[in-house]
Amino acid sequence: MILYVTFDGLLQPLGRSQVVRIVAGLADRGWRFVVLSFERADDLKDARRVAELHAWLAARNIEWIARPYQQGGARSVLANIAEATAFALELAADRDIALTHARSYLAGGVAMALQRTLGVPYLFDIRGYWVDERIEDGRWFTNPVAL
Repeated sequence: MILYVTFDGLLQPLGRSQVVRIVAGLADRGWRFVVLSFERADDLKDARRVAELHAWLAARNIEWIARPYQQGGARSVLANIAEATAFALELAADRDIALTHARSYLAGGVAMALQRTLGVPYLFDIRGYWVDERIEDGRWFTNPVAL
């Protein structure tokens, strides 16, 4: 089983195109996934969309664990990483995780923790200059003094 860790919510357009589509295609070819994603609060409020995506993924034998994404600066980022690492370690202990797929630098840190503690190899997946994406989205480095 592959553990896919992403901080791009599956309910967001980027998560839908860059994670869901790819994982579903591989699952349709027999690969087994558990996806640990961090979702925006507004997205999680839409119970119908959450249930529809859960059902759609489950029909492809993809387990989805959606956790709330904490926003608000460096402390929130560290809290998200800590929660993801704890969940990933628990998942790897409970399931036969053969590989971690890390979508981003933050997920890469989580994957490295699994490799160092449990020996689970990982695939680091980055498709763009992540820091620029965060700046353009207004999610990081928004203080002009810090730039």
